[in-house]
Amino acid sequence: MGLVLKEVGQLDRAVESYKSAIKLRPTYFQAHNNLGIILQQQGRSSEAEESYRESINLNTEFKSSIFMPIKMYS
Repeated sequence: MGLVLKEVGQLDRAVESYKSAIKLRPTYFQAHNNLGIILQQQGRSSEAEESYRESINLNTEFKSSIFMPIKMYS
């Protein structure tokens, strides 16, 4: 749901959708990563970084999460 909302430009609703998914399944590392992407698009860098870090903590081999914080500051 969050992905569809993001694609149609409803970023606030997408954020809420991912937060709901994370609440239901806290170990869902992709949701943490996708939330970080949307937060970054909204200019909410510190929150985005927190989401990326949580995604990395949950799955250290998920390459997207590993490189997104670096990309934020380059």
